[in-house]
Amino acid sequence: AFAPMIYWSCKEPGDVAVQSVQRLSVLKRPVHVVGQGYDMADEGGRRGLPRAAETLRFLDASRRAGAIGASLWTAEEFGPGQWGPLGSYAWR
Repeated sequence: AFAPMIYWSCKEPGDVAVQSVQRLSVLKRPVHVVGQGYDMADEGGRRGLPRAAETLRFLDASRRAGAIGASLWTAEEFGPGQWGPLGSYAWR
């Protein structure tokens, strides 16, 4: 499987997820996306952890685009906006 790292920072998380899955689908291998679960301010991104709505949008768009699964990086920095959606999202 391919596991693209998708850090959306100031972009719309669903759009970036769909784009990544679509681009890799031509290689005819499963795709498991890895999304943003940390504050990107130190790297020039937006300050603060992604909001729960962003995490849910990332998960939902990834599933609908055909990804076999999704996770976030890095668990050491997760807050409620990451743990809640990851724990409650029904992938099926």
